[in-house]
Amino acid sequence: MLALRSKLGRKYLPKIEYRWLWQFAGTALAPVAVLVAATPGLTATFAASEGFLQLQNFSHNPYGTDTVANTAAFTMIDAPGDNAAAIAAADAIFVNSPGGDIPCPFSPFSSTPCLQSSAVNLAGGVGIDYFAAGASQAQVIGNFFVPQGDMFSFDFLAALNLNTSINTPKKEMANSATSLGFLLVNNTDIENIQILDYFHLQANLVTPGNDSFYLANSPNIYLSNYGLVYQGGKQESITAYGQGYLSHSFSEDAHITLIEYQANHVTATARAPEPSAALGLIILGILGFGRRLLRRFF
Repeated sequence: MLALRSKLGRKYLPKIEYRWLWQFAGTALAPVAVLVAATPGLTATFAASEGFLQLQNFSHNPYGTDTVANTAAFTMIDAPGDNAAAIAAADAIFVNSPGGDIPCPFSPFSSTPCLQSSAVNLAGGVGIDYFAAGASQAQVIGNFFVPQGDMFSFDFLAALNLNTSINTPKKEMANSATSLGFLLVNNTDIENIQILDYFHLQANLVTPGNDSFYLANSPNIYLSNYGLVYQGGKQESITAYGQGYLSHSFSEDAHITLIEYQANHVTATARAPEPSAALGLIILGILGFGRRLLRRFF
């Protein structure tokens, strides 16, 4: 059962890499804030999503790595005087230093190799007819060889933070979603690829609408700490995290692939639901790029 916590420190969602984005967001969304303050009768929406996933303290060093990060932003304004903005950022890294000379980001005392992905998406608008959307996707992949009798293991920290805000439910909608996790795949026999272990964390805020949260993991993954904080209404938020480790033993020599992934999106709209199809196209394009990357390894 998921543990409910009343407080979660922002330490679970490092924003060091995206400090510039939050500063830029203040500039990009400033016209929205000014219009709302000057004209309280106007509708206004806002959506934000953050995702962070880090794996570290590996028992084995990878012999091959790859990363990919993609973002897309889209706005449509259909009424004079309206304002809308959307921005997105994503990052994916794999620090592979067998000597341990390079510290793991946000965990300077942990040993390398380590891998990490993070993303921030923001969308907002004010007026009577607009649409704004941002989407991001990141993947980190590592290939390992594990000799017979060895135990493959690593620690992980996963976190997400979503926020949505509207003024008038019948005229506005805001959506924020994040899905992240990792897979451990045995590809020793290319004709018989097997998923060995998995961890998945996702949340979705739809304002107004039905919200959802999902956490799942395989038996070889052990959660040492996890939590969830949720707030509903016209200003909704959800913060969730999971921390633990994976431990998998191998009775035969094995070539394995570790795939870390995350996908995030936000939308803010007023009285114009039709353009939501555009976000679907954006997300499909981003995830399609990720699938092409995966095919390079199998």
